[in-house]
Amino acid sequence: FVDMVAAAVEAETGLSPELSTSGGTSDARFVKRHCPVVEFGLVGRQQSHERAVRFYRRSCRWRLSEGCRRLGLLLRVGAGVAASADAASKLFQRACQRGNPRACGDYAALVMATGASDEVMAQAKSAERRACAAGHENSCVAASRRVLTTAIEANDESGLASALRSLEWNCKSGRLAACADLAAF
Repeated sequence: FVDMVAAAVEAETGLSPELSTSGGTSDARFVKRHCPVVEFGLVGRQQSHERAVRFYRRSCRWRLSEGCRRLGLLLRVGAGVAASADAASKLFQRACQRGNPRACGDYAALVMATGASDEVMAQAKSAERRACAAGHENSCVAASRRVLTTAIEANDESGLASALRSLEWNCKSGRLAACADLAAF
């Protein structure tokens, strides 16, 4: 299990993870008796977040889409930098335009959560479709859920059938969150 996660981390980030338990306090120390546990990320120190912000700013300036995306993630939550949904949205959009499907999904999720003009919402939905087409699971399931919610609220049987077909397709494609949504019906 640990080797599988470490390989995934290295494949995604290009960095070989340090397997260590010296990263500070964690709730994992209580959970580890019941199941395998892996925590991934920066050690919870402000200094680490500030270093990450500097690194991701530099990589974003170098036109590396993942650097822009990760800087957006830090801005969204205010880790190592003042929180700014607007700045995060712009970074996600920039990374999306540079071909990063995860950033497309992040942009869509942020816009959908915070609301925006019809034009910006249309851009976000388009980004979400690109992310889904590129295999970003969360974007596919989020789009299906949104269609489902809209159909239920509007009492639209045709829309409901379409949303359920979409969830079924997502489930058959291995997206477990969609399977869970289907099980609720």
